[in-house]
Amino acid sequence: MGAAIYNREDFKHPADGWYMIEAKGDHPNREAGVVQVIDAPAISSIVNRFNADSDGGKLRHGDMMLVDHEHFSSDPDKETRAYGWLERLQSREDGVYGKIRWSKTGKEAVDGGDYRFFSTEYAPEDLEAVKNRGANFVRPQRLDGLTLTNMNNNRGQKAITNSDRGNRSEAEAPKVPESSRRNAAAELRKMAETEMVESGCGNLQAWGRVMSRERRLVAVSSGKSLPDKPVMLSASEFASGLIMEEAKKLASGSLATNVTRVKNRYPSLAKMVNREADFAPLESFEPAARAAYDKAAERGNLDALYDNLFKSLDYSARRDFVFEIRKLAAQYPNLGYDGRWDKLKAISPSLYWKFILTFDPTNLPTKREEE
Repeated sequence: MGAAIYNREDFKHPADGWYMIEAKGDHPNREAGVVQVIDAPAISSIVNRFNADSDGGKLRHGDMMLVDHEHFSSDPDKETRAYGWLERLQSREDGVYGKIRWSKTGKEAVDGGDYRFFSTEYAPEDLEAVKNRGANFVRPQRLDGLTLTNMNNNRGQKAITNSDRGNRSEAEAPKVPESSRRNAAAELRKMAETEMVESGCGNLQAWGRVMSRERRLVAVSSGKSLPDKPVMLSASEFASGLIMEEAKKLASGSLATNVTRVKNRYPSLAKMVNREADFAPLESFEPAARAAYDKAAERGNLDALYDNLFKSLDYSARRDFVFEIRKLAAQYPNLGYDGRWDKLKAISPSLYWKFILTFDPTNLPTKREEE
């Protein structure tokens, strides 16, 4: 993340000598695929842990932290010249502030306007999941590094030295519908739960693995995907979410055992989770599903698709499918049944493929088996 260093065209430093290094708020980190939440608990933890480590001489360079440029100190092939030394942190209402002793190189770079922003660094082990937020929202607990940059990610951060032109920030990200963000977050959550069960790792490690693997979903949940393009669902995302959903319904056995049971019952989904196949294993059921849909549509009774069904997945998926088709009929009255089928597949792929899967005659759990 990052914050600007100072004020006016002649690049004046703050009068009290304290620089904002982290602004309060939610800050997307595109490379890491997370949203870093800088709230009151984060500010308190970052400040208190840094100052305690400084007092105890436990920082990498004793009682001060190296301030480099462009994260060079993290690359063994780059030079590690000090542009400054972070001596102390201070908690304020709008973020984290730091007291910095500038080196000759750093002072010249900042005074001349070569660098105007800070970028903070946090180690994965010093991030905690934020409860009741999106799947990729994490709260930093400890500062791991500080660098000078002009490509900061932290909106709202004050410049190291401000100019009359004011702080420069990134253009606002395109607006993503809230429903799309929630759906993407829900998919990530299911995948992280599956990762924990299958690998035995902890919650944060599971989130890290999923977020590094599923960058597209992370971008959507963070509001970074383009709103004029449909959110495409990968086969592994769909399959892992559905397996976890069905495993939780089973009354007996541990979650890990039930995940295995569901995978054995849905071999096609297991292949999709393991990235051995795309949606091809489910495509063989599309003709039967389409025939049933056409028949119900011709009779003018879509409810026939789910009437008298006893299998829970059959009933819920087909009922939801019919509900969405009727919504499309109201929104797009000129599409017709063929058009609504194609439209639903494009805008709600998870629901579409769940509906298709209900026409697999061999692998669906019955209501009695679930109880």
